[in-house]
This record gives sequence, structure tokens and C-alpha cells, in this order.
Amino acid sequence: MENGRLTPVAQSVTVFSEHPNETPTGSNDMKYKFFVGLPHQQAHAQFYHSVLGGEFVRFPSSVDEKNFPERVLAEDGPDVIWFFNDLFYHLHPRLRGKQVLLGHGLGFMGNSVTRQRVECIRRYIDRVFSTGVTNEVYRLRGGVPEDLIRRVGYTAVFEVPTVPLKPRSVLFSSTRYISWNHYENLREILLRLDESLRGYLTFHPDTPQQWQRIFRECCLKKKNLTLLENFEQLLEACGFCEVNVGGGISSLSTVFWYFKKPVILLRGRVSRNPFKGLGWQRIKNDAHTALFRRVLDETDKISHWRQFSPELIERARWAPSSREMFYPWNFDREATISKVKEYVRELEG
Repeated sequence: MENGRLTPVAQSVTVFSEHPNETPTGSNDMKYKFFVGLPHQQAHAQFYHSVLGGEFVRFPSSVDEKNFPERVLAEDGPDVIWFFNDLFYHLHPRLRGKQVLLGHGLGFMGNSVTRQRVECIRRYIDRVFSTGVTNEVYRLRGGVPEDLIRRVGYTAVFEVPTVPLKPRSVLFSSTRYISWNHYENLREILLRLDESLRGYLTFHPDTPQQWQRIFRECCLKKKNLTLLENFEQLLEACGFCEVNVGGGISSLSTVFWYFKKPVILLRGRVSRNPFKGLGWQRIKNDAHTALFRRVLDETDKISHWRQFSPELIERARWAPSSREMFYPWNFDREATISKVKEYVRELEG
């Protein structure tokens, strides 16, 4: 972490940290706690923290973590509202405070709503704050009770600074989705990045270590390629970059669609192994809504590194159907804040 912000590359995480509860939104003296199990989760809670105040509770953990220390549990109480970006199966049953699942994506593929996740939500989660239309649909289809869902909107976009666009600047992003088999193509594109373009690179903390090393080496070899080392840099790049080239669909793609900027999706070679090397038709078939299938049809796609060129960046276009993935009020910051405060007051009452 740097200045309380997420670093998009794998780094050590503070076990526990506090920030003063400065601006509570209700009258019941409730305390707001934002649990951070993986570094990127703080980024998606940052907007809520700026609106509500509260504390970040950080403990490196996966969804299956069992050994939560007492110093995490000591932050709990009946006067606490917990906010989570993911589920932690062995933590939720131990908490006495109310619990909110924020989420951080738009539910593009929709196959992560497992029976175990739905059961956990039904038993322990008091509210699910939906990030957008496709996110709401995929949760409902997965079996999440409708009465738990509250329509808020995608909030990470409000953390992106307003800065001038840099001509011919490209944000390259690599997700954790190994099934997209995109790593080799991304490496070749980075190593051959035309001097007329300026590239900026970020990768998910769960990217295999060998590929993290390779991508770092690419940045050292290319003078026109910059590795984004902290979340502030990533946010700024989301603001000034013209195009996103994404190995897999991610929250960064969502940010570019929100601001009406082009996204180019990158995959690798198709494999006979169903878990490695998905083709575009398979990806389209796995999309859980007709809306997102339309977005895929309107989005430029790369299957081989030779397809990438400065000309592709120049002619890339924003997918107009992507606007329908967001709630109408989500394009108004103050209206979105009103939704947040309304639903938190509902829990406090």
C-alpha cells in the first residue's frame, strides 16, 4: 500500500490498519468497517470509505481462510456495519455486526455465483449492493434473494481523476483469468510496442509469478512502456489513456466503457483443454446476458499478437451497448452518493 491506496502488483500487505471514523452518515453512532483480504479490494471500497468514513481492517486472506486473528474479531460488535468486496466463508458466521457485500465487477460471465456463495449470502449477508444491471442479473440468476439486493452503481469510476487525454496512450491490463491464455500474446505485443505509442502496464496480483517477472522485464526493455506501481498511478492512467487492451475482462474494462473509451480484448490460442484457451464464441456463449454478448460483438478483439498495431489503436471504437450495463443514475456522482447513504441508513434503522 502507498498512501492508503492499492498497488496493482503483488506486494506485502499490512496485517491491520485503522483510519478514524470521521463522517458517519447516520444518527445511530454505527461504526463502518471495510474488510480487505486482498490488496485490490481496498480500491473498490475507497469510494464508500470517502462517503461514510470508517476503518479499513486488513488481513491477507482468501475466501477459504479459517484462521482470523482476535484483533480482527475484536473490531466487531452489534454497532458495526461490515463491508466486503468478496465472501470469506469462515469469517461471516463469527461476526455480530451487519454485513454488506459490495462486489467489484459487473458480472460479465456470471459463472462465479456458486451454490456455496449463494448459501453464504442467504445466511450471513444483510445487503448486496449491486454495481450495475449485468451484476444484478447474474446475482439473481445465481439464486441471490431479490430482497437483499440494493441498486447502487459502479463506484470505482469516481476515483478516476479528470486529466487531459494523452494521444496514442494505451493501458495494457492482464487479469487472473488463465483460461484466456493471453500471456504470450501480451508479452509479444509489449516487446514489439511501436515507438509511436505510449504504453502503461498493470497486472492482477494473482498473475503467475513467472509472468509477473516477464512483464516487468518487458517494461525495463522498452522506453515507451511504463509499469504502474501503485493505485494512484493506475487511476491516473485510466484517466489519460485513450484505449484499454485487456487480457481478459476486468474492472478496468468497465472504467473505460463508463467513460466511452475503446476496449480491445486479448486472448491467446484456443486449446483442446476446456480450461485453457477459450475461443471468442465460447467466451460469448459463457456470457450470461444478451446485453454483454452485444458488447462483445461491438468490441475489437485480438487473437494473435500480429493483429496489434498503431492503426488498430487509431480505429478502435467504444462499444455503445456498454452504456446499458450501468444504472442511469450512476453517471451522476451525487445521485450515487444518495443511494449509498439511503441504503446504509436503512441498515442502521
